[in-house]
Amino acid sequence: MTLFAEVVFPLPIDQTFHYLVPAEAAGRAAPGVRVKAPLGSKVQAGFIVAVSDRPPAGEFSFKEVREVLDVEPALTAGALSFARRLSDHHRSPMGEFLLAMLPPSLEFRASMKVKMTDAGREASNGKTLRGAEMAIAGSLGDKTFSLTTLKRRTGLKNVEPAVRRMVAKGWLSILDERRGPRRPRTPAPISVARPSQLELDFSAAVGGAAALLASVSAAIAGGRPAAFYLHGPEEGRRSAYLKLIRETRERSRPVIVLVPELAGAESFRELIASRLGLQAVLVHGGVPHGRREREWRDLAAGRVGIAVGPRSVLFSPLDRPGLIIVDDEADESYFQAESPAYDARKGARLRAEEAGAVLLLGAESPGIEAFEKASVAGSLLELPARESGPSASIVDDGRENDLLTKAVLDAVGKALAARGRGIIFLNRRGYASFLFCPRCGGIVRCGECGTPLLFSKSEMSLACRLCRTRRAAVSACPECGSRVLEPRGAGVEAVEEELKRRFPSARIGVFDRVRAGTRSAREEVLADFAAGKIDLLVGTQLLAHATTIRVPLVVVLNPEALLGTADYRAAQKTYRAVRRMLDFAAPEGRGRAVIQTAFPDHHSLRAAARGDYRAFFDEEIRLRKALDLPPFTVLAEVLFWGGTPRTLAVRARDFIKAAGEFRPRLEILGPALASGPPGRGGRGIQVVLRARDTETIDACLERCLRPVPGRRSVVRSD
Repeated sequence: MTLFAEVVFPLPIDQTFHYLVPAEAAGRAAPGVRVKAPLGSKVQAGFIVAVSDRPPAGEFSFKEVREVLDVEPALTAGALSFARRLSDHHRSPMGEFLLAMLPPSLEFRASMKVKMTDAGREASNGKTLRGAEMAIAGSLGDKTFSLTTLKRRTGLKNVEPAVRRMVAKGWLSILDERRGPRRPRTPAPISVARPSQLELDFSAAVGGAAALLASVSAAIAGGRPAAFYLHGPEEGRRSAYLKLIRETRERSRPVIVLVPELAGAESFRELIASRLGLQAVLVHGGVPHGRREREWRDLAAGRVGIAVGPRSVLFSPLDRPGLIIVDDEADESYFQAESPAYDARKGARLRAEEAGAVLLLGAESPGIEAFEKASVAGSLLELPARESGPSASIVDDGRENDLLTKAVLDAVGKALAARGRGIIFLNRRGYASFLFCPRCGGIVRCGECGTPLLFSKSEMSLACRLCRTRRAAVSACPECGSRVLEPRGAGVEAVEEELKRRFPSARIGVFDRVRAGTRSAREEVLADFAAGKIDLLVGTQLLAHATTIRVPLVVVLNPEALLGTADYRAAQKTYRAVRRMLDFAAPEGRGRAVIQTAFPDHHSLRAAARGDYRAFFDEEIRLRKALDLPPFTVLAEVLFWGGTPRTLAVRARDFIKAAGEFRPRLEILGPALASGPPGRGGRGIQVVLRARDTETIDACLERCLRPVPGRRSVVRSD
């Protein structure tokens, strides 16, 4: 019987390909198996996603699969289904999602190294090994080789299937590239510790919301899919998470916890261990390959049932998780702009649906769409507000020309006189946002992408925020040669300079990506500040994510910069950023907070100053309804990037022309220039689609975007 395999490749290609399966490989060809097959002029490694004895419709000449790499499927049916749904929603390559689900030993990497274990040497001496296994053992001996070297030394056509079998049997170990192979740690026993004080206090803390928490517990106990939103302070949310994690593990269902920042994920993993007596694996891209291999297999085998981490933890090999938690749901880091582009929040919802799991979103400053959806569905769990810092006073800097207003200087002076410390936030790193030539009106820009270059006076350098490149500062205008260049858009270094001029005896530190670019540098600055060696710490949002210290004075300078971005979520981002910064102020009576802004009456700033999310939500939802913005419509922002401006323009034009057939149900906005993914350089071209329903957006992206080649990202509001 002739078999046909549908294959996807871990490449930026949003389509599948069909191949003939050789008769000798028919018994191993199954969904989830890795194969090698010709693609263009090369042979590429990919994944079988479907097998059929009927050819696809149409007239085709089929090429054959060259090699089946696995004895058993490397990926489960659930993993394939989840990857397909995530790919369909974001129009991202399914093969790249599947690659993210593999352990290092199964990734298509020629650089992976392996070494014989003691058990492998015993098996070799006892003549237990056969065929390819014996050839690999004989070539390795006591040495460590990559798969490419092994293939050359053994003469085998492909060594990966045999290597995989030997790793599974414990005869080979994957080399931890940082520390060498290590003996796997014995997982902590999966047992439940008696409730800690933190858990015992939970029922009293939630008050009237306990009934809805019971609904979450009932959904977990019943093994049925459901979605809830937990609104409240971090302390209350984490207490609730621990209670629900314990209940889920008591029913032998795994748990996935998404936390936007790595430091927060590590903290929560330790909390699970100390409060519940359960082992959790920390999953993120920086884990060495050897450790990642062991932990992947612990999760896949069920020896560890909890995975914690940023967005990549979504691809953990846990079988049918019973609870998926997405903490601080509105954080922007949950979206990945580079290929494969996806939103981990949507991915969590899709995976929960696939597994029949409970999805629990949580935040103190929720996203507007998610909060509205939970409110309408009756699945909103409201926790009591925590003791927060003082209400911030708002200072209008439109009436003063100085960098720091008199009110801010007075507040700083009083804090220093009382021998207190203060934090001054300004979300602009360096000395200035750009250098301006008053003679010709030119701005010093990046030669690669045209972005205005950030000027650092302390290092006399220019940096591109998109390309991440850095070079020495210029002394003359590149356009007209004028040697008079003016810094515009004051950054943290300019604030530091002004504070030193006004308060010469104060000890001042700077916390941004220029002066505190490494982890050790950041830790040193924070340690000095905590030890009282720094009186005033000037920082960007990077500081707001690095610590939770409370100080007598917090000043937030010009947060309205976020309001000027071309993003319908600008007010939401501003509210969240300001609240995070104001959280550093000591409680009422012991601390003071000041917001210096040119937009003192903006609803996001006024609500943030009071810590009143409800007031912000009510005004923002009213404005969005009036302007036909989500959640009252569905938006899809399509960004084309990774090519020349001419190429990108052609792709955007072709897409817009094809999408025109969906008018008037679909509104097309653009094209417009936009920033490409950070670090990739260059600019992209953005097209925005708006419709009343998700189905119209889905149909348009499926029919009109799939044929367009090249790299792209799709951000959706639904």
